[in-house]
Amino acid sequence: MNRMKVFYYGSILAVVACVIVGVVMMVSMSNQLKAETVKGLYHDAMQIADDYYERGDYEGAARYYRTASTKCPKEDDCYIGCAMSMLMYGDKDGALSILETGLSQADDTSGIEALIRRIENGEFDEMEQETEVQSDDGTDAPSEETAGEAGVQVIDAAD
Repeated sequence: MNRMKVFYYGSILAVVACVIVGVVMMVSMSNQLKAETVKGLYHDAMQIADDYYERGDYEGAARYYRTASTKCPKEDDCYIGCAMSMLMYGDKDGALSILETGLSQADDTSGIEALIRRIENGEFDEMEQETEVQSDDGTDAPSEETAGEAGVQVIDAAD
């Protein structure tokens, strides 16, 4: 009879252990899938931001770089891209603000620190003056619909 109890409880213990291992594996796979999805949204937002920047729509670029920063806040490229976009349309204070956020969020801050030094040294002062007299060149930028198709929600740079 004792053997039967040992076998019975041993079997129950084995089943419980298998269930626990299965749950842990499912949670792990779910977290990995979520991380891959977020990373994909980050890359989509960065690509759209880069497209806006290349076409000269710096305000649109800043919005999408900001969106990218919400998807992967530890990446420095989104903060640098957003700041450069803001500098291109003359918002030096906004650029410094987003870079300060990047300093507290990003894993590698060397590029952010270098850009802050360049701004503080006045490297972009002439650019700021040029953007004040520059007129809209009417370039064709990616549409909000294109962004929606990529699954990227736009976050306004003013938020």
